[in-house]
This record gives sequence, C-alpha cells and structure tokens, in this order.
Amino acid sequence: MNKLQLEGHLLLVEDARDVRMVITRLVEYAGVLVTGCASGEEALRVAQSTSFDMAIIDLGLPGISGFETLEALRGAGHHFPCLALSGDSTPANHSLWLELNGQGFISKPVARRGLYDDLEHWLAPMSEASPPTGSLQARFISSMIESSGSLREAVQHRNYREIIEIAHRMKGTCGAFKASEVASAAAQVLRYAQDGERQTERLDRAYSEVAEAIGRLSAR
Repeated sequence: MNKLQLEGHLLLVEDARDVRMVITRLVEYAGVLVTGCASGEEALRVAQSTSFDMAIIDLGLPGISGFETLEALRGAGHHFPCLALSGDSTPANHSLWLELNGQGFISKPVARRGLYDDLEHWLAPMSEASPPTGSLQARFISSMIESSGSLREAVQHRNYREIIEIAHRMKGTCGAFKASEVASAAAQVLRYAQDGERQTERLDRAYSEVAEAIGRLSAR
C-alpha cells in the first residue's frame, strides 16, 4: 500500500498525553501538521489565532466537554470538519455530535486504518509538485511563526497562563521536526513564566531567543 500523503493542519484535543502522542505520530506520518491541546479551553484559545483544516476532539475532556468545545468552535465561526474521539460510541453520543454539526466518530482504541480513512476523506491529497517532507516542514515553520506572534502578545501583557500554554505547545511540536534550538528557547520561556513576576527580564530575553531561533529556522 502506498504511503498516504495529505495536506492540512489538524487540531487534536485530547487530555491523555499518551493517546495524544500516538495520534499525533500517526497523523504526522501522513504529512499532516498537528497542534495538540489538552483541554477544550486551550483549543478555543489556539483556534483564535491559528487556522485549521480539521479537528479531532475527545468527548471526555476535563473542564468543558468535547460537545461544549465543538459548540463553542461553531459559535466562533469555525466550520472545519470535527470528528469526535471516544471510547463510549453510543447512538445518543453520535446523535448529539451530529446535531452540533460534527462530522463523524473515531472510537478508542484508535485503529490506524480507520483514522487514515477519515483523514483521506476530509483532507486534500498532497500536491505532487511539492515534496512531502518539504511541504510539512514549511507548514511547521508557518505554525511556529504564528505561535511566536501569539507568544509575543502574551509576554507583553504578562499573561502567564497563556505564555505557559503556548510555550509548552511549541516545545512539544518541535520534537517531531528536530527543531532543538526553538524547543530549548521555548523551554526557557516556560521556565521563567512559571516563576511569574520574579523573572520578567529573563522572560523577555527568552522570548527574544525564541523569535531569533524561529528566524534562523526559516532561513535554512
């Protein structure tokens, strides 16, 4: 079977880190960029500044549920396809998801073939004109630039909760692309943000290092 190669940016909302990592690896293997969030609240904040082509949302999230996350996304004007992720695939859950303008269900444990069928149905095939690895790398860099802009605003406003979320997400995404310099700089931002007002000067310098690292990554 030929390797599946698709284009797109997937929002993955799943609080279980191990499940999130497994799905991320499977989806990235198909050429799709993934932004992972551990809660519905985090996903809604990320969706304000990042464009997505598809979402997979766990129903049993801490805080607001997967149903509430979908409803809020639709209320905010996001119309990309959203698939529910759940180990409780009951007719009632299916019905409610569809009523909220969701597009389908993925049962846990996730089957690779079924997941790829869903991705292939909702996402576009990768253009033959651009090599798969290069295309994915370009989308990753674009995502880092967008995240850097959001991080800058959060640092300027000393919004420590948002700084921690963005830096943690950037650090995690970098691992799949071997962007160690950006990951290290994001880790420093994370460290100083966790110390709050005691490390404001170091936090500002750490953000500058993130921006510079992304600039060097873009110039490669």
